[in-house]
Amino acid sequence: MYKPEPINTSGVVVDEDLVELADILAKNSHDRWARQRLAEGWRCGPERDDDLKEHPSLVAYEALPESEKAHYRDGALEMLKALVALGCRLTAPARGVRTQPELAPGTGAPGVGELRQGGGPDELDLATLMAVWRTRDPDLWSRVPDIYDRFAARSLRLGMPLLAYDMLEEGLKVQPTSVSLRQLQALALARGGATERANAILRQLDQESVTDEETLGLLARTHKDLALRAADPAERRRELTRAYDAYARAHRLTGGYWTGINAASLALVLGHREAAVTLARRVRERCLEELGRPSRTVDPYWLLATLGEAALILNEWSEAEDWYRQAADVGSGRLGDLSSTRRNARLIVEYLDADSARIDRCLRIPRVVVFTGHMIDAPGRSRPRFPAQLEGAVQTAIRERIVPRDHPRGGG
Repeated sequence: MYKPEPINTSGVVVDEDLVELADILAKNSHDRWARQRLAEGWRCGPERDDDLKEHPSLVAYEALPESEKAHYRDGALEMLKALVALGCRLTAPARGVRTQPELAPGTGAPGVGELRQGGGPDELDLATLMAVWRTRDPDLWSRVPDIYDRFAARSLRLGMPLLAYDMLEEGLKVQPTSVSLRQLQALALARGGATERANAILRQLDQESVTDEETLGLLARTHKDLALRAADPAERRRELTRAYDAYARAHRLTGGYWTGINAASLALVLGHREAAVTLARRVRERCLEELGRPSRTVDPYWLLATLGEAALILNEWSEAEDWYRQAADVGSGRLGDLSSTRRNARLIVEYLDADSARIDRCLRIPRVVVFTGHMIDAPGRSRPRFPAQLEGAVQTAIRERIVPRDHPRGGG
């Protein structure tokens, strides 16, 4: 005879934030069920009728009887408690973050589409960003023009190209011809190692006469990546030359500082030192001017990183170290951007046959530590393996082991 044996959650106490999260999950469960029913042709009716496809609960969550809302809430809360009992550690999203774009009052249409955390997704930490993405309503998101761009860009800054790619893939189903989404898709692919696919997307944009700085700069970046992977010296030089040509073309068309500094770096590596120095000085002057503007709109990280690269090209090592340190301070946590800056710096240092340790110390990337072990025992386990009371001691031991090692990020 069947005997239900649910996870014992009697000893689990969840804090207020997670109780609030249970309310959100309850509404989400109802909305998902209702959307599926409506898609199958059901409608609201006075009582459930499978033949007529009518159900009295096909109404907004807020309009449900309190008993039904309590059923949803209890189920969501019990699920959260079960996760805690199994040893999971739950953190509620930051307060004030909306999981969906804001609707303009009375219109049913999206307003500015910004999530409330510093005005949008641009300041969200990774955990909150992923929580918002997982609980999104794709139908609602599809009505906000730039939301996929902004979330994908934030994911890339946080060093998560695969997450960004998932966002962009969904966004491109809504806006298949969007230049910005295709640019970001190419960047996500490039950072994820799919360089050839990224290069193909960008060459297609170039053939469509999309010759803005972003497109040409990214196209150049993929050629540079292909060069760094090439085993044949002749192929490496061909790809570096293609990269230089694209960067230089973008700089001529737009005067942009980031394509200018990349053109300067590749000119140096290709042996055109005079052209490299001229470009580096011009870009440095532009960046210093921009940095001095009180109302600048340019991301300070890239200005500082570019000044560091310019100093490196000009063989001014102390100045390069100073700019790179400032960039690292501003870009703390932006692992994708820091990795890109380090890669460019190392290319120059390799050409100069110098020691890269000086620059690496300025642009430190946390080491990754991966460890594994048993999860914490569920309450009532007959044979203890990892009792909950040992969690604190194990946590302390792990922290003492890994914290001195360059403050790594890792997973267990």
